Amino acid sequence: MQNLDGVRRIAENRIREALDEGQFDNLPGMGKPIRLLDDSLVPPAQRAAVKLLKNAGVLPEWAQLQQEIAREQQLILALPAQRAKAAASYILTLRGTFSERSYRYDEWRQYERSQFAARLKACNHMVLKLCMVGPQHFVTAHPLNTHQMLEEFDELVPTDLNSAHIAAKIPTPAHNTGGHHTGIIALTWARLRSILGGSK
Repeated sequence: MQNLDGVRRIAENRIREALDEGQFDNLPGMGKPIRLLDDSLVPPAQRAAVKLLKNAGVLPEWAQLQQEIAREQQLILALPAQRAKAAASYILTLRGTFSERSYRYDEWRQYERSQFAARLKACNHMVLKLCMVGPQHFVTAHPLNTHQMLEEFDELVPTDLNSAHIAAKIPTPAHNTGGHHTGIIALTWARLRSILGGSK
């Protein structure tokens, strides 16, 4: 350890002396950003082609896939809140008896949840593919937690029609009521815009 410290001090002194003497002045590229091209993970036979593509602004397949995953994950993270808003909109379109409306809402929610789960699975499959084809040191994408995301969907999107009415602050109609129930009729347009997130 002492020998290493001594070598380090000698090196620092030599560098300091060279700086004082101006030996580092006017070196090629001085004052300009250093352009690094890490092609150590690229097979030697492909380095010229990779450099050509990079200079042309063309990303390798794994980099394009990583960008696509980042965009898709951002969309998926926002979906539970969007579908909760869609649920508030959807229940306003339902007509018929309470049982009929409840059945149609259950069908709608089951479809939305299955689509959400399928999208999660497809996105995580892309992450798996990226890990297989991309350079290990450059891959930054991670799979989304499917269980956690489905829990968030279930928490935000009401599980049944009664819960949907409560979440949207719409009075729950009597079970034997058909057609336009009084709760919806009593809503003002301002309230509707508030539920749907529209402008005033």
